[in-house]
Amino acid sequence: TGLESKEGLQIIGNVCGGKQALTFPSFFRALCTYSFVLLVSLSLCFSVCFSLAFQRRIHFNTYGGNPVSAAAGRAVLEIIDEEGLQQNCLELGDYLLGRFGELQKKHDVIGHYRGKGLMLGMELVKDRNTKEPAVAETKKVFEDMKDMGILIGKGGLYGSVFRIKPPMCWNKQDADFMCDALDIALSRL
Repeated sequence: TGLESKEGLQIIGNVCGGKQALTFPSFFRALCTYSFVLLVSLSLCFSVCFSLAFQRRIHFNTYGGNPVSAAAGRAVLEIIDEEGLQQNCLELGDYLLGRFGELQKKHDVIGHYRGKGLMLGMELVKDRNTKEPAVAETKKVFEDMKDMGILIGKGGLYGSVFRIKPPMCWNKQDADFMCDALDIALSRL
């Protein structure tokens, strides 16, 4: 999806959410897949040049052969594997979706929430039936959250969707703190 294309492999669903095998080969396959998704968003000219370069066996890159970059990349992948960060994303993402469901029952302004792993979204609406975007309300909650020390993204066609993308190392206490703050901010509307 567009979100996954923009955010790369940081914290998305099936790859870092633990639903795929947790081995490096599958992670590498996913990395290649998402790299090509990102390529698609570039101009057709670049894609054609890229294809022609491989046909003529011309190899070009910036840091592909740099041993420092390769070592850093490998170290990151090892830490993700050793610390079980993929599984953490899956479990914590499911937990957050459950908390969002509780908040939705309490606050009529929450129209819809969704996500995979730790890439989550929450849409605010003025009315759940008409689904009219709650733009002013979103801005208010956004600012209140910032004042409480929590930075979340805001987007969507009308600017009424929260983009919640915490780091992979987040824990349940962090998630509860954010949800409690969100509850307070929504209660102030």
